[in-house]
Amino acid sequence: MVDLILIMRYHIAINRRFGYRIVPDYFAKLVELKGASIKR
Repeated sequence: MVDLILIMRYHIAINRRFGYRIVPDYFAKLVELKGASIKR
């Protein structure tokens, strides 16, 4: 699960740097991929 934490930190860092929210869709897809790989 450490990967998920790293992704969250990276996501937040990007938001701070650019000052706007990255498309939530992109993040949702990352989480989906993580969940799929964990199930396998």
